[in-house]
Amino acid sequence: MHSKEPEFSENDIPDLSGYVAIVTGGNSGIGYETANQLALHNARVYIASRSQERVNQAISQMSQAAMGKTLDLHFLQIDLQDLKSVKAAAEHFMTLETRLDILINNAGVMTVPFKLTADGLETQWQVNYVSPHVFTSSLMPLLLSTASTLDTKDRVRIVHVSSDAAFFGPDTVQWNDVNMTSTKGVMELW
Repeated sequence: MHSKEPEFSENDIPDLSGYVAIVTGGNSGIGYETANQLALHNARVYIASRSQERVNQAISQMSQAAMGKTLDLHFLQIDLQDLKSVKAAAEHFMTLETRLDILINNAGVMTVPFKLTADGLETQWQVNYVSPHVFTSSLMPLLLSTASTLDTKDRVRIVHVSSDAAFFGPDTVQWNDVNMTSTKGVMELW
């Protein structure tokens, strides 16, 4: 499942000048490092998150560590627990940019207490699966438009980040009970 030596490092990332990227959850962890590397390689990066304060802190840390290099980093408001917010984030982004080359759906939750969102979905199901699908689908016209231009052939990417923890869960989704109301959450299934 995992190689002993990295097959790809930050040194392998090409110049991304002219690229526009979104990284959900880019203010911490894997998302932080992803947003940082994209920006260090000259992409314009939107960090999509609930907390502007946390994103501003992350941008400040990235900028300080860049040793004088100017990074093109921006905040994009999104709350993956609210589908209206997810759609609004995509719509707002499309008023800001005329292209989207890289979409990295990184944000997620794990082992949260059982709770239904305002949309009536179990929190982990909505945040980790439904909202990234809605966000990606809402941005698809812009992704397709970007992909159709001659200078961007083969460079538009959608990446969904997940966890090895999925291997330890149930073998299948209970489609007749996606909110897991019969078990009160995914943790009871483990």
